[in-house]
Amino acid sequence: MSIPPTVERASFKDASAEILHAGLTQMREKNEELFLRVVHLEAQNKRMKEQLKLLVEVEGEVAKRAQKALEMEGLA
Repeated sequence: MSIPPTVERASFKDASAEILHAGLTQMREKNEELFLRVVHLEAQNKRMKEQLKLLVEVEGEVAKRAQKALEMEGLA
C-alpha cells in the first residue's frame, strides 16, 4: 500500500517549516548577540574617546608647565 501524495507533501511541508523555523530562530539569536556586542563596543568607544580627550588636556597642561619651567631656567 502506498502513501497518498497529499500525506507526503504535508509531511514535507511540516519538516520544511520546522527547519526554516529553527534557522530563523538561530539567526534571531545571533542577531541579538551581535546587537549586544555592538552596544558594548559603542560604549567602550565612547569611554575611550573621553579618556583620549582627557589625555590631550593633561598633556597640554604638562607642556605648558614644562615651557614655564624652561623659561624660568632661561632655556626657552
